[in-house]
Amino acid sequence: MKIFYSTRNVVMLLVVMALLTGNMSAKKPVDVMILTGQNNHDWKTSSVLLKDYLDASGLFKAEIVVSPPGKEDMSGFKPDFASYDVIVLDYNGAEWPEETKSAFQHYVKNGGGVVIFHAADNAFGKWDEYTEMIGIGWGRAWPYTYWKDGNIITDNSEGPSGHHGSQNAFPVTVRDRNHPITKGLPEMWLHPRDELYDFMRGPATNMTVLATAFSSKESGGSGREEPALMTIRWGKGRIFHTILGHVWPGDKDYPGLSSQSFIITFLRGTEWAATGKVTQKVPADFTNNYSTGKPVVFNHSETVRPGEVVGLQGGRFGMDAKVQFATVTGTEKELKPQQQLTALTRSQMYIAVRIPDDAPVGLYAIWITNSAGQSEPVFINRARAMTAEYDEASPGGVCRLFGRNLWLEGAKAAVRLIHPGNGSSADARVVKGNPHEMTVVLPENVLPGVVYKMSVSNGYGSSLSEDSILACFTV
Repeated sequence: MKIFYSTRNVVMLLVVMALLTGNMSAKKPVDVMILTGQNNHDWKTSSVLLKDYLDASGLFKAEIVVSPPGKEDMSGFKPDFASYDVIVLDYNGAEWPEETKSAFQHYVKNGGGVVIFHAADNAFGKWDEYTEMIGIGWGRAWPYTYWKDGNIITDNSEGPSGHHGSQNAFPVTVRDRNHPITKGLPEMWLHPRDELYDFMRGPATNMTVLATAFSSKESGGSGREEPALMTIRWGKGRIFHTILGHVWPGDKDYPGLSSQSFIITFLRGTEWAATGKVTQKVPADFTNNYSTGKPVVFNHSETVRPGEVVGLQGGRFGMDAKVQFATVTGTEKELKPQQQLTALTRSQMYIAVRIPDDAPVGLYAIWITNSAGQSEPVFINRARAMTAEYDEASPGGVCRLFGRNLWLEGAKAAVRLIHPGNGSSADARVVKGNPHEMTVVLPENVLPGVVYKMSVSNGYGSSLSEDSILACFTV
């Protein structure tokens, strides 16, 4: 089994250990079972990271329990739930035997703690008691639950049961500031790129929404504030439900799962599920408090033509926000506003504007100014490289790239391979493409076994339109 640790993983583990050492005592650590083994997500990576986070804190002693593989006999799968203070479910697979279901229900009903981690709310769609325990999830024949105007909304309209848009960074807003899990956390923070679940259904009985996340329509989401952190009471049991922490098979980077945002809320939620209390201190630098300071843009429409609307999602916009616009050629020494755009819709977290009808097709820079300062510019129509078809390819071989804005009308796309050591570059030959896919022939002179940075440009705005991914090319 290969486990890929980004630098962020190592740093965050050290942060957790340093932050929580001050909370140590001679008390017996909380016993945690991480139940996994089947999942459409990369459980081999996530379960190990969850265990590392828990063990590094010093508050918990975690053990990974692995189910039989999918499509194999589950009749002998009978975890000893009663030996643990809390069960972390990193599981989305085959139905458990009835005896195991009954034992789990008995465990929770009599005070056992549970953590529902990410895709665990996709599991067991026909198990009614489990649906009650998770509050809301995927594949449920219940009403939608979401947040609007300071209240939980129950919506019986038709539509999907469970969905997500493209992965992106998004703001998390605390809705219950007095609960032990969220007490002391900032009112709002930015969660790094992750998978944000929306359109979830469920009974939501005895469910408290601790924090929500905005699922923007620009990212393919619901356009609503969706529950992100929740607690549910079932019998005497305490359940903490987090939708955060995506990692897909083959992912070498998983910023949401390895972030301070996930780790701290996961640890606090696990302690509460096990004990009903949270003894951990909130880090003084917990992410960033996005309720005060200069404006910041988290997400935006990625592909827009003249005359079309751009949505900007972020924080600290204020009602005096002004939206500045410039067409980018790549020759500018500094960005200067060419026009101020009129807000079509505005709030503290969202502004919609229209690109001028007479603007040339190309790369656009947009930023927000208000009395507190100005945001960093965001670039519309910039190439966004997401992944290569294979991790490995031969010199001179053909490779497909996937992403957004890779190939746009009226410009010449380009791909460069940059050596990580000496910085030398070699041009790949672009054969064909469309906005979401590009086929290239790799240079003959790339070296085997080197992890190159692949720089992709759609031809607009010079280097400002480039994006890059890492890919390993071997013979």
